[in-house]
Amino acid sequence: MPVHFSIVLTAYSWLSNISTYYNCNSYSLSEIKLPSSLKKIGAEAFLYSGSHLKEGLKFHEGLESIGENAFAFFDISELDLPSTLVYIGNGAFNHCENLRRLKLPEELERINDGTFSYCNNLNEIKWSENLKVIGNKSFGKIWMKSLELPEGLTTIGENVFESTVTEKLILPSTLNSLAYSAFRLCTAIKEVYAKSAIPPILNINESVVPFPKDAVLYVPVGTRELYLSTFCRGEFKEIIETENFPTSVDGVVTDNAAYGVCGGNGTISIVNSCKAVAPYYIYTTDGTLYNKGVAAMGTTAVDAGKGVYIVKTGNGTHRVIVR
Repeated sequence: MPVHFSIVLTAYSWLSNISTYYNCNSYSLSEIKLPSSLKKIGAEAFLYSGSHLKEGLKFHEGLESIGENAFAFFDISELDLPSTLVYIGNGAFNHCENLRRLKLPEELERINDGTFSYCNNLNEIKWSENLKVIGNKSFGKIWMKSLELPEGLTTIGENVFESTVTEKLILPSTLNSLAYSAFRLCTAIKEVYAKSAIPPILNINESVVPFPKDAVLYVPVGTRELYLSTFCRGEFKEIIETENFPTSVDGVVTDNAAYGVCGGNGTISIVNSCKAVAPYYIYTTDGTLYNKGVAAMGTTAVDAGKGVYIVKTGNGTHRVIVR
């Protein structure tokens, strides 16, 4: 019978770095308590050691980096990563097979290859507001009725969401590049919403079918022929142009009828017809977060320079031009 150990490092207020190969993988840990001073956790620091944790993992604000395979094969159901975390190494949380809820750091721009691979029970993800790249095989099978990827995201790698079970897939207007195998074997998909007026570049693989052939593709008005010639090879049952794209807010799919956004001379106006306040996020076309805030009922004006912007309101996404 294995012997379970505890690691309690909270008393070491000076500790800022747990080295690579911390050598915990020889033990089965029932408890890990990390100090608030910690900034870096090295590669494979706790690999294989977390299969009997009693209270899961807790990270403090201030942590900046987690190395490759640092917490692979951990038995955790929830993972709330601190907002200060800017780097997560390849495979850092791979094979955490009971992980169901994930909150990504606000400043994280890239999910590296295999970070959450074989985490095959995820059903809730809070995305980073600044996420731009999702690397190859970075997730396992995800279970969501609707999977909405965040505005600002530009690149999705190979086999990222392979075998994911979702009926509705919502691709952001900022998406530029999509691996052909990104949604391989996602046979439950019935609707794909592509918000970008310019179809994402598909890295073609002749042996892979990117989407189910009975799915319907929804695209912006005036772009059907463009998508037909560049994004599709006959995979979709139908391609429909639309002005109203759904979005998921806390897991609930809604439409964008309650909000309006328009560009003017040096401003972006956000119109909220609801009594409840709504968050908004404004991105440049390369996916950089330009501004964010909260829109009260009425019209909120945001100063902006000349150019094209992507605005995500409480329940919709809009492309506007500021002159």
